[in-house]
Amino acid sequence: MKTDHSSGDHPPMSSSVTRSVSSYLKQKLHSIHSHLGGGGGRKLDEEPAPSGSGQGSKPGSSAATACSHATVLEGSCADCGKTLGGRYGGDFGYLVEGLRLSAAEVAGYRNSWNLAATKKLCLVLDLDNTLVDSILASHLAPEEQCPLDAADAPLNGTLFVLQNLPLVTKLRPFALEFLRQAGDMFEMYVYTMGNREYASTVARLLDPAGAYFGSRVISREFSTSSTYKSLDLVLAPESAVLILDDTEEVWPDHRRNLIPVPGYKYFDFESGPDEGVDWKSYAQTKVDEAEDGGVLSSILAALKDVHREFFDPQYGADNWDNRDVRKVLAGVRSRVLKGCVLTFSKIVASGSESGRLRAAAEELGAKCKAGLGSSVTHVVALDGGEESSRWAKREGKKLVSPDWLWAAYYHWRRRPEDEFSVSSES
Repeated sequence: MKTDHSSGDHPPMSSSVTRSVSSYLKQKLHSIHSHLGGGGGRKLDEEPAPSGSGQGSKPGSSAATACSHATVLEGSCADCGKTLGGRYGGDFGYLVEGLRLSAAEVAGYRNSWNLAATKKLCLVLDLDNTLVDSILASHLAPEEQCPLDAADAPLNGTLFVLQNLPLVTKLRPFALEFLRQAGDMFEMYVYTMGNREYASTVARLLDPAGAYFGSRVISREFSTSSTYKSLDLVLAPESAVLILDDTEEVWPDHRRNLIPVPGYKYFDFESGPDEGVDWKSYAQTKVDEAEDGGVLSSILAALKDVHREFFDPQYGADNWDNRDVRKVLAGVRSRVLKGCVLTFSKIVASGSESGRLRAAAEELGAKCKAGLGSSVTHVVALDGGEESSRWAKREGKKLVSPDWLWAAYYHWRRRPEDEFSVSSES
């Protein structure tokens, strides 16, 4: 379920500057340390900040009066020491408690992203129904009950009881291996509409050593909107960022960066189909989503293709700033159903999902045709008795249900058509 816990009190973040903060930011924080006389015990980078571009003016200098207050920590400017209050600039307190950055400073960090040196892109990950599923312990169905007597105890390695929230959280199959391999290719962020306590707790389940996310965990307290997500708080250029999320609608301004994920719903609460249908959750049936060849495994394979093509040496070694991962992503995606020509049966074409199906097919590189003809390779139908379905059988065309198209859309590969056959019964 998508968690919606009240924010409440939460423990302060670590006072240390973690590995997730860029070296440039550490240099800026060194000047904050000197202005605040130690920053209230905050341990900052010990190396002195080098002079040069990006460094602000020091108190008493001739430039101090023109300070832009680019970096603010706990209400004081990092460059001139002036007390500014808590609403100056954008809130980046998820990285370092009390940190605020001006728009110009954020742009500077993004422009300094060194693709050539790191060979890493940026990946922003949703939590709920993307990497995990969580449910209030009180909402568990009778068949889903599990022992609740061990605080934060892992059950079967991927099922956790979080007594302090109180929640039961299930990691999506392959999530840990996904993060391990993706960490070699991406600097990763968490971005969730859950509150800070929930976000940090679940991030620790996925990344106990802080090797993947560090302090790059954005919760709703820092989000610039209560309804939508954006890349405003991500210190990487948009042309180098990919997003994994099960809810496409929350990224209205960044659809080209988005890799949609089918929602992972391990528990029963708010996840079943229409009332009256005999349906049981994974937790009730004691089975789970596939790990090998499952959603995350398939997406990881696609990410490897995107990363490899983005850093392909054929593009040269000196034009990194001109590359755009969104174009690479679209190119990889457009090869999934390349060469397929689809037509939709009357029932499918008149259904509520027809627009999304057509858009998905075209995004995957297929062509969509109205009517029947020799160029058609696939008929997408729900009823084997329809005229177009009977035609497909006579002409030796592939007859598939819409699920075949969605499987290709979410798994980034063409699945065997015979796994998505259409019943002949109307």
